[in-house]
Amino acid sequence: MQTKRISLPSKLLLIVLFAGIYMLGYIHGHANLVFDKNLTPKLVHTELKKPTTVDFSIFWDVYNTIDKNYVTEPDKQKMVQGAIAGMVESLDDPFSLYLTKDQSQSFLKDLNGEFEGIGAELAIKSKMLTIMTLLPDSPASKAGLKPNDQIVAIEGKSTLDMSLSSAVDAIRGKRDTKVALTVATPGDIQTRDIIITRAALKAQSVTLTRRDDGVAILRIMQFGDDTSKRAQKYARDLAAQPPKGLILDLRGNPGGLLSSSIDIVSLFVSDKTVVIEKDRKGQKDELKTVGTPILPDTALVVLVDEASASASEIVAGALQDYGRAKLVGVKTYGKGSVQDFINLSDDSTVKLTIAQWLTPKGRAINHEGIVPDVEVKQDEKSDADEQQDKALLLILEDK
Repeated sequence: MQTKRISLPSKLLLIVLFAGIYMLGYIHGHANLVFDKNLTPKLVHTELKKPTTVDFSIFWDVYNTIDKNYVTEPDKQKMVQGAIAGMVESLDDPFSLYLTKDQSQSFLKDLNGEFEGIGAELAIKSKMLTIMTLLPDSPASKAGLKPNDQIVAIEGKSTLDMSLSSAVDAIRGKRDTKVALTVATPGDIQTRDIIITRAALKAQSVTLTRRDDGVAILRIMQFGDDTSKRAQKYARDLAAQPPKGLILDLRGNPGGLLSSSIDIVSLFVSDKTVVIEKDRKGQKDELKTVGTPILPDTALVVLVDEASASASEIVAGALQDYGRAKLVGVKTYGKGSVQDFINLSDDSTVKLTIAQWLTPKGRAINHEGIVPDVEVKQDEKSDADEQQDKALLLILEDK
């Protein structure tokens, strides 16, 4: 089967979507198409045979009973879509999802970093719809939302039994329209109601900052279509005017394209395995770096946090395994599963977990996360960036 693989997560390692939302591991973050062996993104239509070992008679009994007896004429297409979604949800896997045609089109649009919504990355944590990270200067950020805030209701409707894709559909919408959210902050007794005006958003996947002390900071917000090209350009700039060291900031990055994560690791090491894919039969496939590294000797520290997921964890895990960088922050999300994004005949899709990621040394990422070399918790009440400060100290002390 050839598919579009995004690490969020096409194997989009994510992803996750930005509501515009990146849904962790959803990569709508995404957050996951699957690539073929040449790492070429594509969607495929897959013909499947009808199962012969399953009795569908009860299904059709229920379908016909509803069709003939329900108090109003049911929407038959909606009934079928609900049954399909329920079948996927029965896997109890938050990263396996059924997407309607409209949801699938939104997913592909989000991969380009363009969307309309509030600019918050969402995930389901402990059965609660939770904000993982926020786009800078987004409507969500300006409204005072913070990471780990829980959205308990959307337009007055509880999110407790709402799927991630349904929540995304409810929150996202056209620019200049409004959405009402009820938000709870862990530790606070009272919830609060806020109204946010949606906006057109453009996620800048990579930024480069040069500090006066000679240290450069390369921040990757997501592993999107333009990430490799932007990061390689910045790397060439750094090679032309070498910094004292480089901080690779992957905090809040939910994942993205597997090919982009491989390209990022390839900036720093050569001829190495980046990640190992292990399927249900235990078979393993090693994916290697590409090309010649642009920054093979630059002192490197990687920043990670609990919202660094999927492709971010592939990059962090590989650089840590090879001793190429020290990791600073807190343990990452632990999204190390591989999703196939399968295009169906009506242009709806199924995103299905089909394998797991391992680091080059064979460490499991899924549910385990990547543990940093230096643990630094961020004080949310402080304006200081303790994690970045520690990374700077590690680089400058070594000079």
